[in-house]
Amino acid sequence: MKFFLKVLLCCICLHDEAYAQKSLRNNVYGEALGFAGYYSVNYERFQPLTKNRMLLAGLNAGFCIEKYSYSRGFAIPIGLKVCIGWKGIYGEFGGDYLFIREKTPDYFHGGWREPTTSKFKFLHFGVRYQPEKCRVFFRGYLFSVKTLGRNGLLLHYYNKPAAYELREQGKTRVWWGGIDIGYSF
Repeated sequence: MKFFLKVLLCCICLHDEAYAQKSLRNNVYGEALGFAGYYSVNYERFQPLTKNRMLLAGLNAGFCIEKYSYSRGFAIPIGLKVCIGWKGIYGEFGGDYLFIREKTPDYFHGGWREPTTSKFKFLHFGVRYQPEKCRVFFRGYLFSVKTLGRNGLLLHYYNKPAAYELREQGKTRVWWGGIDIGYSF
């Protein structure tokens, strides 16, 4: 992941500043399902790395207020991606980070317990329609959640069976994804 970030930053820094100023693009979009669980509102900024727009690099951040099965809190998904494509249709590969802060009920003393923080990392792949001009933007993607390790805790937020139940069934991964729709400007 560190190598991926270094290569991406190097490509962006090598670009001509005048071209970079003129071609930066923005997306504002809503996400159904996705990293935060069931919905999030996001902002994305991306840069074409070639003049013919075959290669794009982007960074996004979002926010979601959630009420999970017996807790409540917020989630912040952050992602870095590279897109390869032609005429507005792109294949996408990226790395993502999810920060969740939540409170759970304190049944013995009443009220809520101190907030807890959870952090998760993912790799995703997907397809997007990214117009050159100001228009509607679409994206769909998939990522896997391993039932072993830290990311297995995330299955609780997605209302999936517990990680230990899935491991007993012989499943080592659970696939999840998201669909985005928004406006590119």
